[in-house]
Amino acid sequence: MWKGRLENNTFVSFQLAGGNNINSLIFTGPDGTQNTYYTPSPYTLYPVTSTALKNIRYVKYKVFLASCDNISIPEVNAVYIYYSK
Repeated sequence: MWKGRLENNTFVSFQLAGGNNINSLIFTGPDGTQNTYYTPSPYTLYPVTSTALKNIRYVKYKVFLASCDNISIPEVNAVYIYYSK
């Protein structure tokens, strides 16, 4: 889940990386490649069920901010990661 502000013509997307060796994490999107991004509905990044993110020790995320008009700016104030074993 994330908190922030989306204005008209702005977008927020994420990539996730996970594994047991923090030095070899690769950021990917929902199809498991580096070419895709999780694009959440406002404020919710849906549950990630990728097998690459199961039974891991480390998780990292990247946030991508975009604007179509170069005037409005999206804002991400917090990112929450919930996990279960």
